[in-house]
Amino acid sequence: MRKLLFFTVPCLAMFVLGGLWNSVLMAKLFAAQAPMIARPPAEVRLGAIGLAYLILTAFMAFLFTQSFRKKPSSLAGFQFGSLFGVIMTLPVYLLLFAVWNVSPGALLVDALWHGVEQGVGGILLAALLVPKVSD
Repeated sequence: MRKLLFFTVPCLAMFVLGGLWNSVLMAKLFAAQAPMIARPPAEVRLGAIGLAYLILTAFMAFLFTQSFRKKPSSLAGFQFGSLFGVIMTLPVYLLLFAVWNVSPGALLVDALWHGVEQGVGGILLAALLVPKVSD
């Protein structure tokens, strides 16, 4: 049950934060900066987005358990998640900038948000991690 919570809680939190950011807070900026990639709500595929968050969280959880043998602090969890979020989105940003000429300012704002979003996931991973007991 603890392993399921360790995976599920951060996944749901990041999914909700991502939805709030992309659907509410950044929707107008994306439409203004890159109208060719902005999608109306009817075209959003929640199943694909949910699958992406499942994969993201699985990868984060695996690396988290490999990186921390002892229970980390919330700050260490936030730092882990933030770094993970920025690194994972960097290739996407390079593509958006090179192909669709999205402004660097919009990409920087979005990169900072992903740092916060995955940072919250890292805090939750840190809070829910139960280290293995060494014999």
